[in-house]
This record gives sequence, structure tokens and C-alpha cells, in this order.
Amino acid sequence: MTTDTPTGLHATQYKSVDGLKIRYAMNDKLDGDPILLLSPLPESILAFLPTWEMFSALGPVIAIDIPPFGRSEVGADIRTPETVGEFVLRIMDAFGLKQPHVVAPDIGTPACLFASAKHPGVFKSLVIGSGATDHTDILGILDQIVNAPSLEPFRDLTGEQFVRGAVADMKKYKLPAFILDDYIASYAGPKFWDAMTFIRDYPNSLPRLAKLLPEITVPCQIIVGLHDPSSPCRMQKACTGVYQRASSTSSIAATLYGKTSRKLTPDSPAISFRAATPNSSTQQKKGTQIMKTAKELLQAYIDGTAEEAAALFAENGALELPYLADLGVDPRYEGSKTIGSFLTFLHEKMYPRFKFVDVKIYIDTPDQAFGEYTIHQKSGISGRDVHQRFFGHCIVANGKIVLLREALNVLAAADGMFPNGIADVLNKKK
Repeated sequence: MTTDTPTGLHATQYKSVDGLKIRYAMNDKLDGDPILLLSPLPESILAFLPTWEMFSALGPVIAIDIPPFGRSEVGADIRTPETVGEFVLRIMDAFGLKQPHVVAPDIGTPACLFASAKHPGVFKSLVIGSGATDHTDILGILDQIVNAPSLEPFRDLTGEQFVRGAVADMKKYKLPAFILDDYIASYAGPKFWDAMTFIRDYPNSLPRLAKLLPEITVPCQIIVGLHDPSSPCRMQKACTGVYQRASSTSSIAATLYGKTSRKLTPDSPAISFRAATPNSSTQQKKGTQIMKTAKELLQAYIDGTAEEAAALFAENGALELPYLADLGVDPRYEGSKTIGSFLTFLHEKMYPRFKFVDVKIYIDTPDQAFGEYTIHQKSGISGRDVHQRFFGHCIVANGKIVLLREALNVLAAADGMFPNGIADVLNKKK
């Protein structure tokens, strides 16, 4: 690398690679292992703005809008994971990069895995994830586009609509307006459909990639957006071959996500890349399962005793029943001990020996679940037969419930909690 040109993400430039104008940005550092950042979809290299200084402190950095994504030109023969993977190698040659650490989230993941399988040793390490490795295990609009028999239903969809939809639910980052404008410009007009050609190839290319995964030996750090609506955390399991073969994490991954390098396993924590924070969503000890999905934890709460249900909550986890405030009852219980006391009251005094019935789970993601469950039981306080329906929104992290927020029928709750039902509540308010 040289430093006689403007540097930084605010000084993007273009370089001709195999006749295509490729947009890039670079820092001014010469020492250290080279780092190559590859743009995700539907963003551009400006997606690395929150982490640019962190990467720049580690060594020479080049960020590339890989075609057919971002603001780079598109080649007619560079629109599939395999061909893009090969083009990444030509980009490396053009910039004089030898065995770089490569950060390749999203669409860069299958491309670089193909390149690693076909050219062992070409990368020093890979940071990958939040991209499909199994076309049958993606969600939302991405699933609809990838697996639709035809794109005819999407003929009126524009790149701007796709971009705005993708960035609307960012949890921990307020996207600057100039970056949003860059994303929109990156997928204006036919550029959007060029990008769609890449992901439409997933049903053809990803089954071939799956067969190659066990042969990939490059150290890998897997990153998965905790709230990614398109690529669920379970996509890690599709990379089992990579996990099992990797001897250690890369030095850059160790710097980003912990001081000590360690071997990756299929149970390693998922990292939210776009949030740029190490939010672990799954973790297991050898031989002992710790992590449970939100659905599993919600179901265990529904099925368990008061003591068992309380033990499912994190140390600072909370059970909230906001409508109880209308009855003059505390609507929030925090910590397993406090939650256990409330649940013991519910299980032993209010509805002795009850069981939830008519359980239905409507939303099921690794970290959130939403369900409906009902109590048909005689109250131990009022003696009335109570039919109480609950709606529960369960949020989990690290195998524990951090928040369970329940809605209920306050009239039924009053019938169960007070000797004279809602009349007791009204009398207290007089």
C-alpha cells in the first residue's frame, strides 16, 4: 500500500480491476497484517464507518465494494457466489494483498468460502456470517426473492425500497443520512437487479458450497446479527465443517472479540456484526446444553412449577404484567427470587395446582417468542371459576429469559385475586 492518496472512508476512490471500476477506501497504515473489508448487501463500504478506526488501529485496511454490490461497476460474468469469490482474489492481486485477514459479512460469506475451498491458504483468516449458507434457511423478503419461482411479483420493487426496508430495524446504530443516500445510490436502477442475480443463484451454488465446507481450513470467526430478520442465528450450524476444521480464531478476530484466541466450535457465541458489539446469543459447554431458544424457554415457563419457571430468568430478568397496575397490583417483578415469590402465589394460592392449556406459539425466533396460553381453574382466593388468557412476549439472551411481558384480562384477574372480584378494586378507588 501507499499513502500518497487520500485515505479513510470519507475519501473513497476507484481503481480499474479487469476493466471494471472498483470503489474502495484505504487507511494510511503500512505496518501489520493487511485487512480486507468487503461490503454487505444492501449496503456499501460505508457500512464499516462505525468500526473503521478499530480496524485501522490493527493494520493496513482496504474496504472494497465488491461487484455487483455497492458503487462498483458490474461485470456480466461476476454475479454468483463462485465468480465473485474468484474476483475477490483478482482484487487482492490488483492491490498487492498477500494473505489478508478478510471481513466478509453477508454476501461476502459464500463468496469467500468458495474462494477458500478452491484456493487453500489464500486468506489468513475470515470473519464471516449474517449471510446465507443454506438457501432453505433464510427468512423474510430475502427468502421470497431467493426462492421464488419467478421475480415477476417483485417487478415494481426498487432498490431504494429494498434498502430502506433493510435498515429500518437497526437496533443499536442510527444510520447517518449521507450513508443511507450512498446505499440507495448503490442499488439504483438496474444495479438492484444485478445484486438480486447474485442471491438468486443461492439455490444452485449453496448446495455445492455445503459439500466443500468440511475441507475449509482457514481460521474463521462467525458473526450473526442477533436481530437479523433474514439470516437467523442458526445459520451457524450450516458452517459445521468450517468450525470443526478451524484451528484457532484469527488474530484480528481475537482482537475484536476477545484477547485470547480459541478454537471455534459449532457452539461458539453468535456476534452481532452490525451492532458492532459482542452480543452472545448462543453458548454451550461440552456435553451440557446451556442455550435454549426463546420458544423453548417460553414453553418451559409454561410447563414448569413456580420454582422451575423462576429459574429460567436471568439474574436481572423481569416478569411484567402491566395491566395488573389497573388493579392496584405491582406490575413488575425483577430477579428470579422475586419472580419465584409471585409465581408461587399464582401456583399455590390464586390457582392451586393449575396447568396452562391451549398453548399456541405465534412468533418463534432464536431470541424472541410470542405465545398465547390459558388458565381454566377455580380461584383459591375467591372460589370463582376463572378463565384467564395470557399473551406472553419472551425475550432471551445467553439461554435465560431477560424479559417476559404478559398481557391478560384484568376482569378475570380481579375475579381470581380478590374475594369480591372487580367490586373490591372499585371500592378501593372510592
